[in-house]
Amino acid sequence: MKLKETQLSAEFLSAVQKCAGEVYFDTSAGDHLNLKSELSELVFTVIINKLDALDYHITFEARDSDIIGKYLV
Repeated sequence: MKLKETQLSAEFLSAVQKCAGEVYFDTSAGDHLNLKSELSELVFTVIINKLDALDYHITFEARDSDIIGKYLV
């Protein structure tokens, strides 16, 4: 899944912290960031405005879909 709107990144990252399971940002280049990690969150906020140029997807556990699903397409 991908992020619907990059301007909601702060809300999205706040929702990620509420998830019971892990949430990952994966790129086709092999990058694998755990968005619940503070360092990965920092990296994500730096690249958020360049997401259109990246081939990526966000994965999460099904039990957390009600928390972060509204931010993803």
